[in-house]
Formats: sequence, C-alpha cells, structure tokens
Amino acid sequence: MTLHIDIPEETFGSILAKAFRNTAFVAGFVITLLILAMAAVSYGWTPYDVTKLVIS
Repeated sequence: MTLHIDIPEETFGSILAKAFRNTAFVAGFVITLLILAMAAVSYGWTPYDVTKLVIS
C-alpha cells in the first residue's frame, strides 16, 4: 500500500518570499550585507600599503 501525497512545486520567487518573511533570515541577511559593504569600502578607504605606513 502506497501513500500518494501531492507536493506543490515551489518557484525561486516563492522560496525567496518565504525566506524574507522570516525575521531571523532578514537579520542575518542584513548583517551579511553590512559585512560585504565594509569589505568593499575597505579597498578604497585604505589606499596605502600597510607595510609602508610609519606609525610612530
């Protein structure tokens, strides 16, 4: 005896919509975006070679 269950197809958009309704996912997504933004800004923010800086 087999049990037949209809599982609806989920599109990528519906999966994203479901994920963004979850507050923990949104918080993690925002934190990840902030870290990526800081990494991108660091390339322009520190244009000098670290080994040639005179700190004294």
